[in-house]
Amino acid sequence: MASPGYRGSVVPMDGYGGDQVRAAERPHLEAGEPLMQRAADGLARIVGELLDDPAVRPQDGPGSVLLLVGSGDNGGDALFAGARLASDGRHVAVLRVGSRVHEAGLAAALD
Repeated sequence: MASPGYRGSVVPMDGYGGDQVRAAERPHLEAGEPLMQRAADGLARIVGELLDDPAVRPQDGPGSVLLLVGSGDNGGDALFAGARLASDGRHVAVLRVGSRVHEAGLAAALD
């Protein structure tokens, strides 16, 4: 169910396979670029903006976020983003849905 006043839409998009993503990331990782941190920062910023938008969510507090965290690095991105959101005063809960979790991301989220 959508929030009152919010009209979402469905936009079909083409995706990329894991091998394609790893190949695209490889030169950046080899150059030492912090891709996971960039992804986490961007995710935290967008989620924070949505939580602050009265058209999306009533302003009855800082907002809550549930992270569904899988075993891969995207789970690490989410955990680092969750840590940033929590440091901004948001309520963050973590539900592990994979066989393992990104340890550094989990440590940041629990800190």
